[in-house]
Amino acid sequence: GTAEKVLRHHNVRSAVGWTVDSILNSPQEREQIWKEHDALAVDMESKAMAEVCASRGIRMLSLRVLSDTPSDPLRIPGNILFDVQRQRTPMLRLFGYLARHPAAVAELIRFSGRIARIRRGLTDAIVNVIEAT
Repeated sequence: GTAEKVLRHHNVRSAVGWTVDSILNSPQEREQIWKEHDALAVDMESKAMAEVCASRGIRMLSLRVLSDTPSDPLRIPGNILFDVQRQRTPMLRLFGYLARHPAAVAELIRFSGRIARIRRGLTDAIVNVIEAT
C-alpha cells in the first residue's frame, strides 16, 4: 500500500523477524535464532504490539532498525548496554565492562554513531509515511 511505496525511498526492506522475551546477551544466542528461524531481526517489542493490535482489529506496521545483523553482530552483551526493567543504560555496569574489555570501546563508539544515523533515517521514514496517509 501507501506505506510500502513511501518506504521504498528510504532503503527499507521486508525481512523475517523473531521476537524474544529478554535481551540476547551472546552472539551465539543471536546466531542460533538467526539460523533456526531464518530471521534477520530479533526484537522484544513487536510480538506484544502485534497481539494487542490484532485483538482490536487494528492494522500495524512495524519499522525496526537493526543494530546488529548476522553479518555484523554487536559484540557487547545486550544487558551491558541496556537495562530492560529500568529502560536505560546501566552506566556502572557498562564502565566496568569497558574497563575489563578495552577493545569494546571502539565497538561502542561505532555502534553509537551508527544508531544516531539510523535514528535520523527512521524518523524521516516515519514522518513521510504519516504525511502520505
